[in-house]
Amino acid sequence: MHGHGLINWWGFSPPVDLLNYVDDEDVPGATVQALVIGTGDPRHLLMTLARKHRKRLRVYLLEATVEVYARVLLLMGISLQQNLGLRERANLLLDLWGNLYLRPASRDYLENAARRLSIVITDVTQYSAMFGLISAGRLKYRERDAIDAVCRTWYKLSLDQYDPASCWDARLRQILGTRYDYRKAEADWAWNMRLSHRIQQLHVSPPGREADEGVAAGEEGMQKDGHVGVGAGWGQEYLVWRDTGQAFTIATDATSHLPNTSLASVAPVREGTTRHQRLGYWGDLLSGPFPALALASADARVSKTSNGRSKYSGSEVAQWNLESLLRQLWAHNLKEEGHQRLASGKMERQVEGMDGKNASKQVEGKLMQAHEGFDDNHLMESKAKKEEEKMQMHAEDKVENEIKSRTEEKIEIQVEGRMEKLMEEVKVVESVEIQSQSEMNTQKSKSNTTESIPPQRAGSRPEDEKGASEDWLRLDGVEVILVSPSRLNDLTSLAEIEGGLDLLYMSAAMAHLLTPTLLYAQLHPHTKLIVETAQMFPELTDNQVMEYENRVTSSAGEAGWVRTSPGPLCHLLFNRNKTLDK
Repeated sequence: MHGHGLINWWGFSPPVDLLNYVDDEDVPGATVQALVIGTGDPRHLLMTLARKHRKRLRVYLLEATVEVYARVLLLMGISLQQNLGLRERANLLLDLWGNLYLRPASRDYLENAARRLSIVITDVTQYSAMFGLISAGRLKYRERDAIDAVCRTWYKLSLDQYDPASCWDARLRQILGTRYDYRKAEADWAWNMRLSHRIQQLHVSPPGREADEGVAAGEEGMQKDGHVGVGAGWGQEYLVWRDTGQAFTIATDATSHLPNTSLASVAPVREGTTRHQRLGYWGDLLSGPFPALALASADARVSKTSNGRSKYSGSEVAQWNLESLLRQLWAHNLKEEGHQRLASGKMERQVEGMDGKNASKQVEGKLMQAHEGFDDNHLMESKAKKEEEKMQMHAEDKVENEIKSRTEEKIEIQVEGRMEKLMEEVKVVESVEIQSQSEMNTQKSKSNTTESIPPQRAGSRPEDEKGASEDWLRLDGVEVILVSPSRLNDLTSLAEIEGGLDLLYMSAAMAHLLTPTLLYAQLHPHTKLIVETAQMFPELTDNQVMEYENRVTSSAGEAGWVRTSPGPLCHLLFNRNKTLDK
């Protein structure tokens, strides 16, 4: 079996901001439509959502197996779920994204998320808008049932049924054959003679700066995705991963010893003349999740070296990248929601001692600080104490009148003779809220020892009228549609796509689908095509990587595409040949 496996658990290139490669003036409508084929993980989607552009976005996601869809739901759920701190969220993603073994906290999260997803994916009232933006309504009933079955295995499989170490070792023996006894030397060769050498040839110039010496002319714009450097600091971790399946080191005291069952799957195996299904690890054993998470970064530290070696490991770079994306994702969208709530005049709890204008500024400032800072606890506490001192001077005189008009969920107060309602979305604002009489008594009894709510826990929402809480960050103007894997059998057109496509993305595993009939009727003259390269495939020689790119370029030319540059890092970019379209 090929070393990259039957299932692509992750991609082999850095994330791409899809909307960066679509010109707004070329899109006739208000919505950009993109088809993403075979990416294996949601890295492109996360980067695109974190940078949120002016246009609305509809992404059609097409994968070869339902197991990948289940993993996409899991990883997107972590990214959008409330009540998780920035570091905690990034650690969960790192652990579940690429490690064969999990920490106890990650294992507990996986089991809880699996139970919830198995219910949501089969509930007609919920699967049409999971997490508020992902729709499984275009999948067949048996495919949704299959995703449900996959999620159930995440918490039902025992160590006797799925032993990750045994499965990993069996795959290594199958791939390496007589070279198995020299597997460490094989991995060392793959890193030092292939991957490390190719990373050194990748050039990324900072935005707005002229091309550095040695960078080819025309490549100075490679940073549309925000990457300012590439790093090879994950060499030692790559060697460990090739031997054990553990890619990233999480900086906690807990040890990783529980199986990551989200990487388990069933695949057909032929033994002699018989063919049967076997549970095991059937993913990649050659490249790892490092190119997707740790190859390039928007943090300039990624390319710093000391004594000829990278100063920072792949785990550190991957964590920077995820924390940066998550910080942007939450800060941007919470700021938008805050503006919408303030504009609509809705609020469940009011801020005392400020007029409407000051309250608006205070709430907006708290939202930005809670999701851009995440570590500025002392500043928040000092501000909260100042606000409490101001509030307590006015609260005692007004509290009796306020209690009469207070309901269980909404509080109305009078600010300078006017009644205004403002919606507050994060707990950090509670440090400047008016307390009810009982709450104030409790606070007095505790004197000034009450601690303010940590900013990293500030993502929860109040309960709605039915008593159920909204658990996910609300993203407006974004829709992700899961397309049936059976559509890969015939891609001349997709009935799911309403109108035409503005962008088409294809992974290296799906490049063979690039034919003249590929979605021809649904392409516009301005449609862009992005194809992942094979640069991070260590089993290929440099000549084979170049041959792959030449064959993709040739196939694209026959299909009516013209290669252009600069393109995303480790990708090829194509425009439509407008003369052929005419």
